[in-house]
Amino acid sequence: MNGYPPDIVDSVRKLVEGRAELEYVTARIYEYQRANNTAYARVCERRGVQEIRSWRDIPPVHVDSFRHAVMCTGDPTTAEAVFRTSGTTGDLQGTHHILDLEPYRIASMKGFEDALLRPGMPRLMLSLIGPADALPHSSLARMVSWAMDRFGAPGSGPLVSPIDLQKYRDPFLLLGTAFGLAECFQRHPALRLPPGSAIMETGGFKGRYKELNRSDLHDLYHRAGVPSTHVVGEYGMTELCSQWYDGQIGSATCDVAERIYVPAPWARTRILDAATMDDVAPGDVGLLCHLDPINIGSVQMILTSDIGRRVALDDGRDGFIYIGRASGAVIRGCSLMDEVVS
Repeated sequence: MNGYPPDIVDSVRKLVEGRAELEYVTARIYEYQRANNTAYARVCERRGVQEIRSWRDIPPVHVDSFRHAVMCTGDPTTAEAVFRTSGTTGDLQGTHHILDLEPYRIASMKGFEDALLRPGMPRLMLSLIGPADALPHSSLARMVSWAMDRFGAPGSGPLVSPIDLQKYRDPFLLLGTAFGLAECFQRHPALRLPPGSAIMETGGFKGRYKELNRSDLHDLYHRAGVPSTHVVGEYGMTELCSQWYDGQIGSATCDVAERIYVPAPWARTRILDAATMDDVAPGDVGLLCHLDPINIGSVQMILTSDIGRRVALDDGRDGFIYIGRASGAVIRGCSLMDEVVS
């Protein structure tokens, strides 16, 4: 099979556009993945899950499963793209096969536009993240390249060197990882961005840099002339096709320690007790587990190694305040990866 069933792709498109019901679409995807993903079918069988009544019943797999098994729904040799994790936290890279890039493009551009392209905000985009043609296995590079091609004003593109930022006089949206942004502003302490500029910050340090907390990072942005209201955090990962944002450019809260990551309208987050895999109470801390229906070609329910504090949103969904990474002992204790690789 090359690509995904047309009816599922159409349903996912309608879901992103707000014209389909989440429960119907995720149930259809679950049936498709259980029938066509050998590794995931094994997980469902071992947990005794066949039919589901709600998206909450969908069995998750741990994100590390992508390092140890081919989590592909379909034939991985027909993948249009193969995204890989950085591999900096272990010897094995996680691999995410994308048989058809179109659902990822549609969803990521919708989320990017809603969070980062507010009225009056700059459309000139400069990136500390390399282009997709130079980084073909980076899902982040692909998303950023799509965004600049679709939304960027003339002159948008990746930077050859961070010092080139000082050449610009008009405001711009700067895209970068936390690691890249910290390195940029610490190495160039005199750098000032034009008034009205904004920043999209994504990812962490992954052991390559002295850890900075978010307040430290925002102090660097303030020194460069960018207020916290104009800095939005993006939460995503190689194993997910959707993104979570912690605000909207121009109106993001200045209390960065309490920033709430909100799922896209078509996605959901559960915050789970590592021992019981039950939802924790609002205000409590647990492992982040994400439902991403855009993950048609792999698994739509992903348990991460990230810890967050559950925040009940006004629309009945849950967001989270990101806390950090779980310890190895916590991850081993949940044992979900064993069902995939054993």
